[in-house]
Amino acid sequence: MHTQAATLQKAFASFEQLYTAPNRNPGDGPTGPTMQNPICEENAADALHAAAIDFPWRPSATRVIILVTDDTFLQPPDNYGDRDGDGKIDKTDYPREGDYPARFGLAESTAALKAAKVRVFSFTRLQPPGLFDPTRCGTGRRLPWASISDGWSTPYKGLAPIPVQTSGKNFDLDQVYQGKLSLAETIKNVVIDSHCKPIE
Repeated sequence: MHTQAATLQKAFASFEQLYTAPNRNPGDGPTGPTMQNPICEENAADALHAAAIDFPWRPSATRVIILVTDDTFLQPPDNYGDRDGDGKIDKTDYPREGDYPARFGLAESTAALKAAKVRVFSFTRLQPPGLFDPTRCGTGRRLPWASISDGWSTPYKGLAPIPVQTSGKNFDLDQVYQGKLSLAETIKNVVIDSHCKPIE
């Protein structure tokens, strides 16, 4: 648990070095294969469920999760390691397949967040990136490009977005990229607002 900014910054730097820089799946650990993202969708629903259930929230804490992602997620029984959706995870050419099953869907993750009285504030893309946008995911997709906002700013298979269901809010990640929205200032404001107006 981090009670000082310096220890949290150190933790973020460590995660960036171990996972983001070499493009490694976090579930594989620091020695896992690099350059292995079989599909573009990201496993945010499971991460939120784990944060709601497993994080040692203090009884009096202001419970806020800040999530930054540029894509939507999958639901069980789908597998993030099955790049072509054939139900197998045995391909070893790039991008190598692996066993990364989706464990929880939007309904289960949202229920866990609401039970724990956690607000979710997300920074996501509202529109798909252009064809030649350097930030565009280069591997295959399970869901159409138009679905990248589903679950964050638009409904996911008929269910309201997670921020809406948890009394949080979604922000446009592209505005952060363009310098039109301060990530730090926005996070500070939502935390203060959540502290002043706790979920009953």
